[in-house]
Amino acid sequence: MKPLFSSDIGDWIVTRKGSVKGVRIQVKCAYSCATGLPIISLRSSNRGRYRGGSFDFIVGYDLISDTAYVFTEQEVRHLHASVSASMSSEEAWHKLDSFPW
Repeated sequence: MKPLFSSDIGDWIVTRKGSVKGVRIQVKCAYSCATGLPIISLRSSNRGRYRGGSFDFIVGYDLISDTAYVFTEQEVRHLHASVSASMSSEEAWHKLDSFPW
């Protein structure tokens, strides 16, 4: 589901059948750098760094490789500007299973 308003922080709200709680997922472009894996910005376009609790997961999508890099809010909480994609975050949708639905 997409947010109701374009100014909402979360891009997607995902629910699980039978659950009353939703998961807020922020989706960003993953930008390739000269060397290494792509980088995902942790800044919103108009508010600077996302505030704690703004999302449950952040997903960086690399259009060129058609790959999603999935991070929990806890994994990026200590970072200020960006997170480097890692092999462990590549298509790591299983992280949603550990969320307390």
